Amino acid sequence: MPAPGSLSWLTRLHWCGRILLACRVSVLSALAGFLLFSFVPQARDLFDDISYGPLPYSLFAWGMWLLFFVYVFLIWAFPVHFAARAILRTDSWMIPSRLRDAVGDRGPGCAEAVGEELEHIRREIGCCIKWTPRVLGSLPFVAVFVGLYKSYEVAAQTQAALAPSAAAVVQLYVLILLNALFLAGFVIFVIYRQQFFTMSARWARVLAVVSALAVTVFFFLSYFAPFLQAGIAPRALVVPFLFGSLVFLGAALSWLGDLLGLPLLAGAIALAFGVTAFNQHFNDLRLIEGAPKDLARRQIELADAVARWKSANHCDGDRPCPPALIVAAEGGASRAAFAAATAVGDVLERSKQLPDQQDSPIAPARRIFALSGVSGGALGAATIRTALWDALSRNGAAPPCRRAPNYWFGATEGGAEARVASDWRACLQALVSGDYLTPAFIGLGFRDNLSPPAHIVSGPTLLKDDRAALVERAWESYYDDVVEGRASWNWNASRAVRSESASGLRRPFGYVAEALEQHDGAWLPMLLLNGTSVDRGTRILASDIISTKPGTPREGDIGGRAPLYPAAFDLFEMLSTPCPPAGVVHHACEEAHNGFSDVPTRRDGADVRLSTTAMLSAHFPVVSPAGTIRARGDGGQNGDRVVDGGYFENAGITTSLDVARALREQGVTPILLWVQNDPTIDLEDVKEAETPRPQLDKFAVTNPQTGEIPQFPPRAASTPRLQGAWPGWLQAFLAVVATPFEALTATRDGHALEAAETAQRRLQEMNAEARCVEGDCSLSASYFTFRMFRNPRFDETATECRALANAKQKPVMGVVSMSWWLSQSVQAELDSQICDTRNRRSLDDLMKRLTQRLR
Repeated sequence: MPAPGSLSWLTRLHWCGRILLACRVSVLSALAGFLLFSFVPQARDLFDDISYGPLPYSLFAWGMWLLFFVYVFLIWAFPVHFAARAILRTDSWMIPSRLRDAVGDRGPGCAEAVGEELEHIRREIGCCIKWTPRVLGSLPFVAVFVGLYKSYEVAAQTQAALAPSAAAVVQLYVLILLNALFLAGFVIFVIYRQQFFTMSARWARVLAVVSALAVTVFFFLSYFAPFLQAGIAPRALVVPFLFGSLVFLGAALSWLGDLLGLPLLAGAIALAFGVTAFNQHFNDLRLIEGAPKDLARRQIELADAVARWKSANHCDGDRPCPPALIVAAEGGASRAAFAAATAVGDVLERSKQLPDQQDSPIAPARRIFALSGVSGGALGAATIRTALWDALSRNGAAPPCRRAPNYWFGATEGGAEARVASDWRACLQALVSGDYLTPAFIGLGFRDNLSPPAHIVSGPTLLKDDRAALVERAWESYYDDVVEGRASWNWNASRAVRSESASGLRRPFGYVAEALEQHDGAWLPMLLLNGTSVDRGTRILASDIISTKPGTPREGDIGGRAPLYPAAFDLFEMLSTPCPPAGVVHHACEEAHNGFSDVPTRRDGADVRLSTTAMLSAHFPVVSPAGTIRARGDGGQNGDRVVDGGYFENAGITTSLDVARALREQGVTPILLWVQNDPTIDLEDVKEAETPRPQLDKFAVTNPQTGEIPQFPPRAASTPRLQGAWPGWLQAFLAVVATPFEALTATRDGHALEAAETAQRRLQEMNAEARCVEGDCSLSASYFTFRMFRNPRFDETATECRALANAKQKPVMGVVSMSWWLSQSVQAELDSQICDTRNRRSLDDLMKRLTQRLR
C-alpha cells in the first residue's frame, strides 16, 4: 500500500477542530472561567477580599490564597489537561462508531489499513494533539490573570483615598506573582515532568485520583452540608470547584458517547434537569410549619399604624406632627443593601439631634414610617427593621451589634467593636456585609441541577432547599453571628424553627403591633417588600400593613374596603385559602371584610420568615430561581411564581407613593428618601474633550444650581444628551438576542425613573397645603435622594470627610460589583459617598425637614 501523502492545511484545520470537539468538556470548562473573569465584575471582586487580612501581611491570607491556587491547579487546571490528554490518546474521537463497526465487518485487512491511516494522521497533527491539552490546562491560570488585572484597574482608581482599596492593590500584586509561579509550575509539570520525575504516568494517575476524590467529597458536601462546604471553599475558593469538579465525569461520558455513538453527555444533562423538573415543590417559598401565631395581629391597619407613629412622635393629641419619612431602597443585591444601611444608618445617627430625642429614647427611627425595598434593597430594609426590633427588645436605642465581622471594611480599624455597638451606620453596614455568594454558587453549580422530588427526599434536611433558600439561611446565620456573636453555619442549626422561638431574620414577618405594645412610645417602621408576579407582571407585596382600608363613596366602595395598593397582590392573601367564586362581589371577597372592618382570619396562610420575604423581592435571574407561591388548600394547585421586584420597577417608589397617598388622607405629611446604589456620572464632572459621549446621570432629579425639578428627557431640547448610537461589536453580533435583553433590563431603571418623576409631582401636590408651625420652616421639599456618584466631591468641612477631600488622587467609582458579597474596597467606596457634598446637602435638608411640625 503506498504511503499516505502530507495533509493539506485545510485538512489539518479540520482535524484540529475535531480535537477541540473531542475535548469539548475541557474546552467549555476553561472557556467558561475565562469569560467569567473577563466580563463579570462580581467574579473579579473576589480577588479584593481582605477578610483574613491583606497579603502579604497576614498568615491567614497566605493560607487562603495558597489554597486557592492549589485548588486551581489540582481541581481545575489538572483535570482539564488530564481529561483532554486521555481522550486524545484514544481513537474513539477520530472515527465515528458506525464507521468503526463497518470497518470491523470488512475484515482484518480493512482494519489494518484504517489503523495505518489514523497513525499517519496522528503524526501529521501530532503537534496539535500534544499541545491542545497543555494549552487548555493553562487557560484557568490565564483566566485568573485576566481577573486580577481587571480587578487592579478598578481598585487602583480609589487606592489613594481609601485604605481597603490600597490594601487590595498590594494584595493583587502578590496574587499576580503567585499566579505566575503556579502557572510556571503547572507548565513544568505537564511538559517537563518526564525529565524530573520517574514513573510520571503513575504520578499523573495518582494526581487524577486525588483530584477525583476531592471533587467527590466536595460534591457530597454540597448536597448534605452546604454551609460546611461554604466554610471550606468560600468565595474565590469555590470557583475552581465550579468549573473543574465535573470535568472528569463529563469527559468520561463524552469519551464513552463517542465510543458507542450515543449522546451520553447531553443525555446525562437532560436527565439531571428532568429529575429536578419533576420536583414540583423545589422552588416553593419556605413557610414556617404549623399554624400562624396570631392572624389578627400579623398585619396592622393603616390607621392603627398612623396612630402608633403619632404617639412615638408625640403628636397624637392637638400637637402638630413632623413629616413621615418613607425610604425607598432600589435593587442591586448586597450593594443595594449596603447603600440602604449607609443612608438609613446616617439618618438614625442624625436623629439623635432631633428636638424630641430626650422624649423618645427607645424610638430612634420614629420619623421613618416605612421602608420600601426591592431586591437587595429589600434585604437592607428587612435587616434595618430587624436591627431596630432587636434594639427595642433590649430596652434601648443603641444598635444591637455585638461583633465587628471580618467581612466589614471597618473591622480592622481601632475600636471597631465599640463602633458597631454604638453607631447605627456602622452596625447596619456590618449586618449586610456577609458572604451570601458562596451558598448561591453551591446551589447554582450543584444542588439545583440534580434535585430529586420531595417525596423521595424526606425529613427536615437541607436537600429540600434550592439556592434561594440557601441564601436566606446565609442571611439568617450571618445576622445572628453579628448580633449574638454566634454563627449557625452548621446545617442542623439552620433547620426551620418554630415561629415563637425565632429571632433575627428568622422572625416571622409582621406582628409589629405585638412588639410595640410591650414598650410605651416605641416605633418600628413598616416593611414594604416588592416582588413581581410571573403570571400577571404586577407587584407582589410582603407588607406589614393590611392591603385594604375602609372605603369611601369617592372611591366607589359602598360599605366595604378599598385597596391600599392598586393592582398589586398581597403575599398573605395569596397564601390563604382562595375566596369561593360565589363570594367575589365587585372584585372583593365578601368574607374578607365585615362592612368597613377587615376580617384578618380570612388571611389564613402560613407565617413566613423575614428572610424569605426579603428573598421574595430578590429572585434575580440565574442567581435565584423564581419562587413558587401556593394558596392554601386544593393541594397547592393554585398560586403564582414570583421574581425580582425590579422587573416591575427597581426603586420601590410605586409602593411608597401608594402609602404616601394613604398617609395624606390620615392628615400626615409624607416625604420620600430614594436610596440609589448604581454609580452615575454627573454631567458637571464630564469634560467634553475627554468624553464626547458621556453616560447621562439617569437619576438626576434636581438641578444643583437652581433646585428645580427637570423633566426627563429635558424639555425643550433639539436633541437631549445621549449615549453612543453604536452598541458595540458584541451586541451588534448578537443583536437578535442581546438587544431585546438589554432593553428589558433597562426597563428596571426606566420604570424607576417614571415612578420618581410621578412621586415628585404627586408629593408636591398632596403636601401643598401642609403648613409648617415649628422648626426650620425654610424648606418645603418632599423628595430627597441618596446617590452613588462616579466622581464624588468630598466635603472638606466635615471631620470624617477631610482625609478623602485632601487625598492627592480623588477616587473614581468605576465598575462596582453587584452580587451577594462585596469586597472591603467596594464597601469603602459605597461608604465614602456619605461624604459627597451633594449627598450631605440632601441629608442636611432632609433632617431640617424632619425637625418641622406641620398642620
